[in-house]
Amino acid sequence: MLLEEWRQVTPPEVKVTKEYAAYLLHDFYDDHEKVLALLRQKNRIADEDRTSEDEG
Repeated sequence: MLLEEWRQVTPPEVKVTKEYAAYLLHDFYDDHEKVLALLRQKNRIADEDRTSEDEG
């Protein structure tokens, strides 16, 4: 939900956002199988990442 008027994003905001995204991706790949299992359990995984086991 957008609560403020649109504005230009500043370079420091971009830097912080990139660092946060990198942190999330790092955590994802540190325990890839556990994260995938959780995503499958919550039905929040992209179709191309599903296996035949996910459909059953």
